Amino acid sequence: MLGRTHMPVGILCGMIALYETGPVSWLDLGCGCMAASLASTLPDCDQYNSRPLEAVYDIAKFSAFSILYMFIKKGHFEPLMIPIFAAVLIWGVLAPHRGRTHSFVALFIFTSCFYAFIPNDRYTLCFGISYLSHLVLDLLNKKENCYFGLYKKDMRLESVRQIVSWAH
Repeated sequence: MLGRTHMPVGILCGMIALYETGPVSWLDLGCGCMAASLASTLPDCDQYNSRPLEAVYDIAKFSAFSILYMFIKKGHFEPLMIPIFAAVLIWGVLAPHRGRTHSFVALFIFTSCFYAFIPNDRYTLCFGISYLSHLVLDLLNKKENCYFGLYKKDMRLESVRQIVSWAH
């Protein structure tokens, strides 16, 4: 799947989740769309020459300035999730494609970090559902996925079809 497939499906899933949680303002719609578009393409930051990979470097720079700003301005290190988020991104980038960032571990960590940045349940739900939509869409491909974060396992719908056809 390509980013142009993942993003619309992720935004659609995120918006459905947003609408199911209550009334939606224009601000909610905009913030939910941004969260969903980020999350739906974020797992592909491990692919060479991808837009999310280019954003990793910008996020790393932003993280460094944010930590410095919070320390100088507020006098404490509240945003510890920023370096964790950056570390997980780098951890994912160093792995082969469909590796660590295509896992439930990364889904949990990225969603937790997003909630630490923006402590809003509805936007975090949009983010998490959109990230999950990326993982579900990648089940439709014939390539292996690494859903548990540590090793590649042949987990795709094609392998399920083979098991079912073998059983008959």
